[in-house]
Amino acid sequence: PANKDAVFLISSDARGEGMFISEVALRDAMRPGHVIQRASKLLASSAWNGSDYKPQFTTSQDVLKALIESPVQIIVLDSAMPNPREHNQLLQSAVEKHPQIFQPICSSPILREGILQPALIRAYKVMRLAPGP
Repeated sequence: PANKDAVFLISSDARGEGMFISEVALRDAMRPGHVIQRASKLLASSAWNGSDYKPQFTTSQDVLKALIESPVQIIVLDSAMPNPREHNQLLQSAVEKHPQIFQPICSSPILREGILQPALIRAYKVMRLAPGP
């Protein structure tokens, strides 16, 4: 409820992004209450089946700039992906390099195919600096 109208960015593989979106939709009684963007669409491009993959950015600094300019308020990172793509890695790097902008909200273990993963899923609030006088 505290994030009722928040814009989320989910960074995972195709399965993880889809599962996050469906889980939010199942719990969202007053739909549409949340907007969820896939990192695979915001930070990269590809054909519908994942072929022709191309990241939109080449550095974590470029990813940071794009996020600050976007309406994204909460970022959810899946660190248990078996094969993270370049955009996932750049986003992870941006978050790690700028803790003053990405405030940790919570973390949770990940269960994939009935197996508890050693890595976590983490959520961060995007803290935008107020413009100066």
